[in-house]
Amino acid sequence: MHAQAKAKAAGSDPSGPEECNRRVLLIDDNHAIHDDYNKILSPPSDSSELDALGSLLFDAATPDRGPSVVFQTSSAYQGQEALGLVEQSLRAGCPFAMAFVDMRMPPGWDGLETIKRLWEVDPHLQMVICSAYSDRSWDELVEELANEDQWLLLRKPFDGAEVSQLALALTMKWSLGRAAERSLADLRMALDSIAPVFGQLSDALDLANDLASLVQPGRVETDTPVAPSEDAVSIIAAARRSLEVLRQELDAVSGLRVSPDVRA
Repeated sequence: MHAQAKAKAAGSDPSGPEECNRRVLLIDDNHAIHDDYNKILSPPSDSSELDALGSLLFDAATPDRGPSVVFQTSSAYQGQEALGLVEQSLRAGCPFAMAFVDMRMPPGWDGLETIKRLWEVDPHLQMVICSAYSDRSWDELVEELANEDQWLLLRKPFDGAEVSQLALALTMKWSLGRAAERSLADLRMALDSIAPVFGQLSDALDLANDLASLVQPGRVETDTPVAPSEDAVSIIAAARRSLEVLRQELDAVSGLRVSPDVRA
């Protein structure tokens, strides 16, 4: 059976990040189940207009539907079809955030095999395992699926509120995870770029301390103190001025402080 993708426009989430990924993959061999998912996750755009019309005709308040979040859903009726859709989404740069996966989908892969194959190409994909049967125990699921923090279990018949909550939570989790990865990558790039600067500052500090130990007046390797000549005094004064400038620049750039024995 060929894959049938049903894309719906995704609405913005006013309470979430600007770029929250609301793309959801529906994997079930029952076409009626796909219709149920879409009624919950992608309600008709004219539903609010019907509510408003009803309130005018019957003098009733418009029902509160909560935050307006519409998911972009795509449908696959076999595991192999789902794999093709996931690979296509990755090539297009529009990955799915999560998938609802039926446990039994004869004659092809079952839900567990499908999840394993999908994770091979997209390890970030969040999963909800849907089943009306108890053919797999919780321990078996944990043993079969290594990523325990990336899947949840939903029993059929499911409630619309459960589906909505899972979709909201897992798509947000996916989006926040990718944002954290981008921030970490930016931080690593910043650290790599300033690493040479810190190396130069360390060398400069070592040089400053060595210079300070050499320019102290009357410091000569002898038991008898020797007064410096006028030329030596001038050299020492110039060295101290240069050292002070270097000290100030280091303090301004790095926040580091030269050790007290370097102070003039």
